[in-house]
Amino acid sequence: MQFTDSHIHLQDYKTKNTQQIISELRNNDFAKLICVSSQPADFAEVARLTTLASDLIIPAFGIHPWYLDKITDNWLEQLRTYLLKYPQSIIGECGIDRLKGNNLAKQTSIFREHIKLASKLHKPLNIHLIHSEDIFAGLIKEITTPYMIHSFYGSMNFLDLLLRNNAYISLNPKILLRPRANEIIRTVPLERLLTESDAPFQSDYCDIPDFIRQISVLKSIPEEEIIFHIQQNLQNFIKN
Repeated sequence: MQFTDSHIHLQDYKTKNTQQIISELRNNDFAKLICVSSQPADFAEVARLTTLASDLIIPAFGIHPWYLDKITDNWLEQLRTYLLKYPQSIIGECGIDRLKGNNLAKQTSIFREHIKLASKLHKPLNIHLIHSEDIFAGLIKEITTPYMIHSFYGSMNFLDLLLRNNAYISLNPKILLRPRANEIIRTVPLERLLTESDAPFQSDYCDIPDFIRQISVLKSIPEEEIIFHIQQNLQNFIKN
């Protein structure tokens, strides 16, 4: 069995060096992971890590809504340059955050630029959404490429909207601490399910195998079948 991690910040680890992390991932049967950036300062390091392990790492370049004050006037050209330099790359982490971010008009404008660039370059989107279901619902028809909502924990109505629009739903082990976790996990169909760590911030990649075991119990589906579908879903998501 081989595992995947659809959202991880390898460049932000402070307690392990990158070679150690890559070695651990290989030793723990990880086949693919999406290494996401949060701001332009991350781009070069995500690119370097991709070069170190191009068979394992899918680079993602984007601007997180918390870091809009870190961008300069040429941020979009910087982003485009990295996306073109790494053909296997996707766009992310980008999105809207009403809880911790500010200036929703600016967040929406920047996110919209990511969406437009994704359409032009035929790139998938790795999306961060917190307390902004209403805003995203107004943008959903603008998205023309595959997209995933990372670390999903939204309303069931919003989940239904996402599934009707063919979104991939990436779940984090931390969801198991939330009240509606079981309902969400049972509702997400195998064909739309991804798993992630959001390491080093929420969980760790080593938590994913046990998380899949718990998903298996909740869905009454064998672990092997879940792992197979997650691998297929990630492959279908990233191909561009």
